[in-house]
Parts: sequence; C-alpha cells; structure tokens
Amino acid sequence: MSITEDIAGVNFINNFTHKELGMRLLKFINEDVIVNDESDIAEIGDLIIRDCKPFLKEFNIAETLFYRGTSKRRGDMVKLSPRQDRMPKDMDYDLYNYLDEWSMENFGWKWRSQGVFTMDNKYYADQYGTETHIFFPIGRYKYLYHPKVSDIMDIVPAYEYVEQFDAGDQSDPFAYRQGKQFDKMLYGYKDKGLARYAHKSDNSIEVVWYCKEYYLVHTDHLRDVREYILRG
Repeated sequence: MSITEDIAGVNFINNFTHKELGMRLLKFINEDVIVNDESDIAEIGDLIIRDCKPFLKEFNIAETLFYRGTSKRRGDMVKLSPRQDRMPKDMDYDLYNYLDEWSMENFGWKWRSQGVFTMDNKYYADQYGTETHIFFPIGRYKYLYHPKVSDIMDIVPAYEYVEQFDAGDQSDPFAYRQGKQFDKMLYGYKDKGLARYAHKSDNSIEVVWYCKEYYLVHTDHLRDVREYILRG
C-alpha cells in the first residue's frame, strides 16, 4: 500500500467507547481546538498517541520534536492535509521544478510542491511565521533532510552552474566547482535515519515531510502535551 492510500485506522483507545472517541475526533476534524483545561490536553494527547504511532515509534519526543512556523494562530490544535500543488514564494520557478523532478525520480514524491516544511529547532522555526506549532504526521509518512543544510536557499546561487557541471564543461573552473557543490549537496539529502541527526547540534535541520494528514499543536502546550504522551 502506498503512503497516499494509507488512512489512519479506526483503532480506538481502550479508555473510551467508540461513540465517545468518535465524538472527540469529530470535534478536532470540524474545528480548531482551544485548550481550556487539563482534559483538553488529554484529548490532544490521546489523538496523537492513537493516530501518530509510526512517528512516536521512530522518534523519542522527550528529545526530538519538529516545529512549523505559520502566519496565524488557528487554535491550539488543528488537523490539516498538505497541499499537492504548493507554489514557490522565494525560489526561482525553474529551480523549483528541477528539485521536484529530482525528488520524484529519486524518492517518489515532489519535495517542494507536496511537502510540509518543518525545523528540528523551535528558535529557527520561529523565524518562519508569527506562530509556532509542533508537527505530528498522521499514519505513515516519508521525509527528506540534509544533515548539514538548514535551508536550501543558502545554496541556491550555485544552481545556475548545474548544467555546466552536468555537461562536464570545465572551461570556467569557478562555474564548474559551483555546479559540483550544488550536485554534491543535493545528493546528500537522506530519507532515513533522521533520529540520528535531529537536535544533535546548535544548527537546525530543515525536514520536509510527505504525509496524507498531520496535526499541529501550538507550542504554548509543548510541555504539557509532551509529558502526557510520554506518560501514556
């Protein structure tokens, strides 16, 4: 089964009846959630425990979380589906398509137009919006990251020399080296082993996720939600 066909199973937590948990889930699907008390933290934690099992198995959330900056606050928790046709904001359109084609060929999905962008460091995620949320992919997922690159935009200028490098044209040594640097950087991206690198240095890693749905939980509740999940 492909990840696009993977739908979170209806495996209800033993503490709740089907009807009770169904009503709780309906609340989260139909509206953005405002946390008023500890029972709301429990509901958020229970949904993450239920729906995000692969993520919780791969990552120790006591040490590793991923953050997404957004332009507005839509409540304390929201369930979203990634866009499949995300358009570039600051990136050259030719480069954008080049990266999509490259990731499709090498990893089976379009990195730039289908991905959800996060950082493994809250401070750096804060720079991408006015509100910061914790990211939890629902069900199965894929990801891409580079252990030494926090933002591909830092290396974008070298892209203009890629064709020269691919053609083996060394008539301009500087251009050839720049193209080679970009190619080396691109093929340094990984789709496995993220737990080995996330939160392991003062720098931040940009992680792009491919999933059907995901939860965003506002970082105001980071400690309470994390502690609840770890207790569970």
